[in-house]
Amino acid sequence: VNGAIYSGDGTRILSASSDGTVRIWDAKTSDCLLTIRPPAPNMMQDVTVNSVLVHPKNPEHIYVCNRSPNIYIMNYQGQVVRTLASGKKEGGNFVSAWMSPHGEFIYCVAEDGCLYCFSTKEGKLEQLLQ
Repeated sequence: VNGAIYSGDGTRILSASSDGTVRIWDAKTSDCLLTIRPPAPNMMQDVTVNSVLVHPKNPEHIYVCNRSPNIYIMNYQGQVVRTLASGKKEGGNFVSAWMSPHGEFIYCVAEDGCLYCFSTKEGKLEQLLQ
């Protein structure tokens, strides 16, 4: 397990795992309710999920950071709703992500040493800090 957070309503726990999955747990019983797997850039290999975030104003959206050039916005059924991309084919794999306190932006650190800032509303890259 690389990280875990509570859902917005506190009834579930979401965990990010090295086996390439996000697991959703019942916070009271600790039962695993669902296992979802974000897309991997190489379909033959699972990619470590480094972090998982929940949007504070849209708690049905899960932001998944796996070691790929994409942040996947998924729902609790495991479907990809939107993808935020670094735009790089080499060295742009994200290793960690954080959400701004009110959910306007998601900040992602990539292997290239850059900090990517995406608008969560529009889904576009707002700033790139090198």
